[in-house]
Amino acid sequence: MKMKKIVATGSALALTAAVAVGGTLAWLQAQTETITNTFTVGNVDITLTEDVFNGEGILDAENKAQAQTYRVAPGTDVTKAADVTVKSGSEDCYLFVEVVKGDTFDTNFNDVAMADGWTALTGVDGVYWRSVAASEENQSFPVLKGDKLTVKTTATNTTIDENTTLTFQAYAIQTDGLESADAAWTALQG
Repeated sequence: MKMKKIVATGSALALTAAVAVGGTLAWLQAQTETITNTFTVGNVDITLTEDVFNGEGILDAENKAQAQTYRVAPGTDVTKAADVTVKSGSEDCYLFVEVVKGDTFDTNFNDVAMADGWTALTGVDGVYWRSVAASEENQSFPVLKGDKLTVKTTATNTTIDENTTLTFQAYAIQTDGLESADAAWTALQG
């Protein structure tokens, strides 16, 4: 019987010790800080501007459509300083300029010469493009070589009419996800 008492007392002491130690034991554990993923949309921002033909200001197509009227003479040059600007903070992009000639433009003006860096888009008349890398600075690109058009010597007051027009419109689209300028133009027309 004494042996049972010793075993019972020993078991009770062991249980008391286990409860006392168990209350102070902690599991080994670890935890990381969180990683938060925020998704935003990139930005491509452009503007098309042109010097006013009499030198008194700039037409800005970003704010509203603009137009100007020129008085021309045969064999002379007309200053036409149009620029497309890719604004700071824009993503890498394809930049396009669409040049549309009125029905009698070619009768009265020599061919439109694009400024350096523009490439004619294959299979699309009057559309030119270039790649522009992202920048923290505004990047401006002239549209016409030498900022001028030349009136043909054969132009007269009967050949120049309301259909002797030339218009510019600029477009831009990010390069990510687009394999070529052709694919970019198709996406813009989408």
